[in-house]
Amino acid sequence: MAEITELWRECVRWMIECGILDAKHRVAEADAEIGEFATILRDGVLLCLLCNRLCENCIDIKDLQQRPQMAQ
Repeated sequence: MAEITELWRECVRWMIECGILDAKHRVAEADAEIGEFATILRDGVLLCLLCNRLCENCIDIKDLQQRPQMAQ
């Protein structure tokens, strides 16, 4: 189980390094849980922004809903 914890935290660090997440975001805190990370990824906005960071202009930002919807 410790390995899974390390993997999602590594993803958080990588998204911070890519400039997709703010280093002060709740999921970057030591007591954050994987469910919190899953919640911020659920609507796909951050993932689309990450894709655009990795492959510039691969997604038209105008097509994105810029306000995450907190999908359940």
